[in-house]
Amino acid sequence: PIPALFVHMDGLVVPLDEKLVITCLDALEGWVIDWLKKKGFSFVDVGFNEAKDLGVNLVALGNKKVLSMSGSVQLNEKMRKLGYEVFAPDMSMFTLGGGGVHCLCQALRREPV
Repeated sequence: PIPALFVHMDGLVVPLDEKLVITCLDALEGWVIDWLKKKGFSFVDVGFNEAKDLGVNLVALGNKKVLSMSGSVQLNEKMRKLGYEVFAPDMSMFTLGGGGVHCLCQALRREPV
């Protein structure tokens, strides 16, 4: 259900909070958007150009903290406006190889909040 340009689903849809996902709505098929809406999800939409540069490929750290990338300027601003603390290191050397911060992480184990 995703364009081959994005390779993996975490390049197109990543949860930010319990019922909030970061996604590029322009790149998702309508039935996927409808399915997510029926499940009660809201969206933070990412523009296609930022998404193809791995902008969606971030890590929600919990407690309104997010590990993103400095190149995701518009998305980072949207998340800050929603009250998130955004950590945005320069990941350009990794994105050249096709990976973002989510790709570089193993599963994180956190204590429930």
